[in-house]
Amino acid sequence: HGTEQTANDFHLPSESYRQVGTRCLQSGAGDGAKVYAWTPGNEALVFPADTGLRVLGDGFHSIMIDTHYDNPSLTAGLLDSSGIRLWYSTELQAHDIGVMQIGDPQVALRGAQGGMFAALPAGISKFSFSCTRMTQGFAEGVSEVNVFASLLHMHDKGQRMVSRVLNSDGEVVRTDQVQVYDFYQNGMIDPISVGGGFKLRRGDWFEIDCYYSLGEGEAVVFGQGSQEEMCISYVYYFPAQPLPNSGDCDVDLDAYSETGALFHLSETLTDYERVFATSCKNTGFDATGKLPFESDSECTGVSACVAAQGSQPTTCTELDNMLAGINGCFESNGCCDRWQYAVEIWQELAGLGGGDYTPT
Repeated sequence: HGTEQTANDFHLPSESYRQVGTRCLQSGAGDGAKVYAWTPGNEALVFPADTGLRVLGDGFHSIMIDTHYDNPSLTAGLLDSSGIRLWYSTELQAHDIGVMQIGDPQVALRGAQGGMFAALPAGISKFSFSCTRMTQGFAEGVSEVNVFASLLHMHDKGQRMVSRVLNSDGEVVRTDQVQVYDFYQNGMIDPISVGGGFKLRRGDWFEIDCYYSLGEGEAVVFGQGSQEEMCISYVYYFPAQPLPNSGDCDVDLDAYSETGALFHLSETLTDYERVFATSCKNTGFDATGKLPFESDSECTGVSACVAAQGSQPTTCTELDNMLAGINGCFESNGCCDRWQYAVEIWQELAGLGGGDYTPT
């Protein structure tokens, strides 16, 4: 499923491993902070120039790794040799990076309020979280920080995820989202709209929407397993701030506290409220309405280009060549966050119907 790294400023002798291992799930443990998370599909996280995590001296003295394994079939005898690799400099960088976790990072909705939300509702549902006070924890004299990544994370039933930043007047100043979420393609997506980053100012606050889809009779709960659900936005920024609870804005089920997030569940949705659908989806080219076309001309331009790529491939090499051509169609028409929609591209455009091909 994935890994999380928590850095701490206490020394960790070998005999202490068992005593502190459970603290990995508590981002406020000791004087620690969650500094990195990874899921299948993610590439290496590269910090901006002149930034880093301070280690030794007055920095972190240890890193604990919490790995979530996914073995639903309970296959015996599996071995694992995964880990993390860190690049470091002996020169102190100008800025320390920090991480905010927005939504429900501690999975407070797991069995919440006597089981009120023990299971997600059938059909399409949306859980919305608001975190209004996080930026009030900025250090004195700090009016803004620089966000360089915003990683959106759900699990198998997640369909769409939206992150909004609002200013102190309640006006939406930016929106980052993944219109079609696929956990098995990439479990933690940094929307291309984040680009080179953005400013987060004192008084700004977050809203996070997570959309899920369950069939009749499915029983899915919130939790840390891949067959359970989550709703978390990991916001990477600099310079690091002395935020409460190490940057968590978790759900407070009992009362709205300084660090708590409010949430709202909508159970009556009939669709995923996606915003990029065009009339082109009715031509058969994008029958599902899942591809991110912003205009009919963009859609028809890609459609004509794709049609010229030939018939259904019969070998992996032919498939790879066809996908390269399709990718070129999108690029030449100035369109789309293509890698997020690879599954739809293969099935809807190449006509593979969910075959067993494994492109290189």
